Amino acid sequence: MQLPIGKIDFYNMVPNHGTVLEIGPYASPIFKRPTYNVFYADILTADQIKEQCIQYNRDHTNVPDCIDILVNVDNQPTLVSDIKFTSIFSSHNIEHHPDLINHLQEVSNVADTGAKFYLAIPDKRYSLDHWHAETNIADVIAAHIEGRKNHTLTTHLNNILFTAEHNENESLHWIGEHGPDLKLPTIDQNFIGKIKHGISTIIAKKDRYTDQHTWYFTPKTFEHIFKLLEKLDYSDWVLERIYNTRPGSHEFYAILRKK
Repeated sequence: MQLPIGKIDFYNMVPNHGTVLEIGPYASPIFKRPTYNVFYADILTADQIKEQCIQYNRDHTNVPDCIDILVNVDNQPTLVSDIKFTSIFSSHNIEHHPDLINHLQEVSNVADTGAKFYLAIPDKRYSLDHWHAETNIADVIAAHIEGRKNHTLTTHLNNILFTAEHNENESLHWIGEHGPDLKLPTIDQNFIGKIKHGISTIIAKKDRYTDQHTWYFTPKTFEHIFKLLEKLDYSDWVLERIYNTRPGSHEFYAILRKK
């Protein structure tokens, strides 16, 4: 485990030579053309991202001019490219994939031998995922054996009921302020109402893909799971470095290398 570093220091580790794939840039890509020979992969087109930003009153001035690889969650594989990338970058994206192993394998298929996979991952302890149980290796393997293409109804309901407050201010989590205790919520009209809302929501959305957090990591659990996946031959990504969460931050960083 490496000492914590800042996000800019981590971003600067991605070389500006070779081919770079940025997964899930949405409206805020980290790497820009022409400084980087970067290609963008997302589930929405650039126009769809702009429309969504306008709808929710978000800044859309940095939306990429083009999403080069359109990820289709209804297809297998979901990520397809004729280009072999030497660097892949993913920020707060890996926790969204229903089948984590499949995602790692798909990224490997578009990566050159020796490619580096740079990951910024939310630390569940200091984010909106605070009250969720940490992911373990059984969760990850089971999702892969099931061939999971969508998030489970349990995941949907958990995210509705047990998302922590202060998700815009991670420094509060560092001083132990996580909002109302959701380990055993008070049985009142507010919580009953949330459950009823959650039930109606998952019934309405159960047959279509809805973006969710489904994996909840700390640096230690991430390290443990990713080392196991490589040893079990589920992944040909070797965990090269992992940087602990910086005090006051809500994310940690990892670098994987393709064998």
